[in-house]
Amino acid sequence: MKKQKLHQMQFVINQVLSNWRQFEMMLSNSRINYYYCTSFLVIVTAVLVKLPSLVTSAEFYAETMTIFFKEATQSSFWEILTYVEADYLITFQLLVSFVLVRVFGVIEYFPGIVNFIFLLFVAFSVSLINLRAFRVLIASDYLRFMIGISIGLTPYLEVYQLLHANLFGFLIFLLFIFVDKDQFNRWLFYSLIFLMFMVGIARPNMVAFLPVYMILLGMAIKSNRIRDIIFYGAGSASLSLQAYAMIMGQLFWSSQRHTGIYTEITGIDNFISPIFITIVYYLRTLLAVVFKEVSGRYVMMALIFILTALILTACYYLYRKKRFIILYYFCLSQILALGLIYFIAFSSPSVRVDWSFIQYDPMRWWAYSNLTIYISLMVLASNTVQEILSRIPDLTLRNISSRVAIIFLSVLPILFHIRPFYNYNDPYAGNESLSNWAVYRELLKDNDYYIPINPDNGFKWALQKDNERINFNFKDANTIDAIDFDRALADVNLRGVVIVNHQYNLSMKDLILRAYDKNGKVIAIPRRLDNVMNKYLYYYFPVRINPHSIGFFNEKLESVDIKPDFYLLGKHDTE
Repeated sequence: MKKQKLHQMQFVINQVLSNWRQFEMMLSNSRINYYYCTSFLVIVTAVLVKLPSLVTSAEFYAETMTIFFKEATQSSFWEILTYVEADYLITFQLLVSFVLVRVFGVIEYFPGIVNFIFLLFVAFSVSLINLRAFRVLIASDYLRFMIGISIGLTPYLEVYQLLHANLFGFLIFLLFIFVDKDQFNRWLFYSLIFLMFMVGIARPNMVAFLPVYMILLGMAIKSNRIRDIIFYGAGSASLSLQAYAMIMGQLFWSSQRHTGIYTEITGIDNFISPIFITIVYYLRTLLAVVFKEVSGRYVMMALIFILTALILTACYYLYRKKRFIILYYFCLSQILALGLIYFIAFSSPSVRVDWSFIQYDPMRWWAYSNLTIYISLMVLASNTVQEILSRIPDLTLRNISSRVAIIFLSVLPILFHIRPFYNYNDPYAGNESLSNWAVYRELLKDNDYYIPINPDNGFKWALQKDNERINFNFKDANTIDAIDFDRALADVNLRGVVIVNHQYNLSMKDLILRAYDKNGKVIAIPRRLDNVMNKYLYYYFPVRINPHSIGFFNEKLESVDIKPDFYLLGKHDTE
């Protein structure tokens, strides 16, 4: 009786596996790449559902949106192509913004629409791993599908925004090194070339790929591989343009050294000193990608030793089995990851080594080096497992074991990203939203506006029309509780006031301003642009006013003293 039940269970299991195998073969051999289509739709849908503020109440502050909207509105097409911000090129983002604003007239919902476009780019780039050409790296279509989904569902809102989302194009730079370019459809190939070129002139991080691409271009020229020459030539040209912009600007972190967060380049030691931090952060990342969170110095060192031993053993085993393309992929991926980490360690002296705790951080700084290591480890692990299983003589047992191994490896992407993404909450949803675009839409309808963004950087990011910043500081006072125009700027037609709160004094978030005439009567109370940000307090009047004085009050309408670090926005009355 027991044997009969066992045979029945075995029959059912075999039927399920057989049906699944047929279904998988249908998906794998179909002319339509269903894995790619599903991956694209899942990523777009999941991000929109989980992070609705990305498009429904998109932020518009600092560099995230303002600079792109401002330049798209005011610059010529040539200026867009040659625009350098913070000493690096952002041509990709500016071109998309330019086309939306100037060609399609997208103004009212600009942030949401432009973020949605780059979300589509994220889904497109990440889903590329599902192309059948990449079976040379991971044979299982299903496992590549799970890895792609896990990359596309990164639990960090900022990586999907306009400024950073294009960096998911690093997958074009990374993955296509390892496949034969001649197998791709001509239109797909040249579309990828175009997108890769645009990614290179979008952010400086990808410059870490330039030395590798220059070497690969030389090898392609030597062997006269035409498509490789086109591919690596386009990538090298794009990255060279970005590097040229950075060098000619003396590098952002050097020219902005007064901020205290960027490195001043004074000698060769500035290039050598970050190497130690780079190696440490590489080992941290290697460990965090596998274990997510680890605490304790000795525990971490022991795990790093064990993990390194396992990786070296796997590499040696695959070397003995002549799996050279996998070893080539893995080693080159580590070099590129080190380059990406070095780029951050070199540019930011604020990065410090902390051995007390290691945690995988998907934030924009580390996301692309982390993901490079993550993909390479998955490729190494899957190929090592499949190579070991291929030694099993029993074909049926080998097939069953392979499917079990694929399912087991597929669990890792779920733990790696999909589960954290599911638990991640939209930081700007509901009352926590920092969006001011509804207010900006009203202000932009007026021909007389000034929208200050990031005043701590000299209003570099701001929208302006018929207004100007008016310097007005009390140099001899530590604090003030009112501005008296009678003794300073009596001819000012005021439109706005910006207060820079360097001390992050939380009491200032409820700061109230009142404008008075000569008789002490309140003539206007400006409106705050948002109620969340405490470092920059933006106030604007519905129309220009010519006040005699402005007072500062708390929510109880009690007079308060503030540091005299503020700006007045308006025009001098010259009539």
